[in-house]
Amino acid sequence: MHDRLVKEVMVPINVYPVINKNATIGEAINVLKKTFKILPNNVLTGYRSIIVLDDNKEIVGILTIRSLLKAIEMEAHNEKTLSTIASWALFFTKSKMDKHLNIQVKDIMRSLEIAYVYENETITTAVHTILTKQVNSLPVIEKPAVTELTMGEYPLENNKVIGIIRAIDIFNIIGDVLEVDDKVITFPVKMSKKPF
Repeated sequence: MHDRLVKEVMVPINVYPVINKNATIGEAINVLKKTFKILPNNVLTGYRSIIVLDDNKEIVGILTIRSLLKAIEMEAHNEKTLSTIASWALFFTKSKMDKHLNIQVKDIMRSLEIAYVYENETITTAVHTILTKQVNSLPVIEKPAVTELTMGEYPLENNKVIGIIRAIDIFNIIGDVLEVDDKVITFPVKMSKKPF
C-alpha cells in the first residue's frame, strides 16, 4: 500500500456531487440524499460529503454529513428552550428544523486549505493526513511540474482539484495488501512465532 499513489485510488471529481457555497444546508441535504441508494440487502450506499464550488465553479471546500450534523447541533444549543437532552431531541422536528435550514454552506464547509493531498503522493501520506487532520476525505490536487518560477512551491489557488480520496477508499485497498479473502486474513510476509 505504501507505494500506491493517491491518483490510483481517488474518486474522480466529475462523479462527485457538488453545490454552490451560497446554497443552504437544506439544499445540501437534498443533494446528498439523492446520492443514496438502498441495495437489495438493505445496505444504504451514497456519498458522505459534497464538493463546494464558488460562483466561478472553482472548488473552495468540502461539506460533510458530520459538518451538517454539527451545524444542526450548534443551532439546537442556541435554542433557549432546549436545555436537556430530551428537549434537544425535540429540535429534530419539522417546525424547529425549518427555520435553521437556511444556514449557508460556506458558513459550515471545511476550507480546501485545511486538508488536501497531491495526486502523486502515496496512500501512506494520505492516511497520515486523514489521521492528523481528523477528516474522512481529502481533495486531491493536481501537482504541476516544478519550474524555476515555482521553486518547488505550489500556491493552492493555482492548482486544480481532480478528485477526492476517502478513508473508505483506502480501507478498501487494505484487503489487497493483506490478501484478505472472505474468511481468513493472511499476511504476504511470514510472521515471527516469537511472542510480542
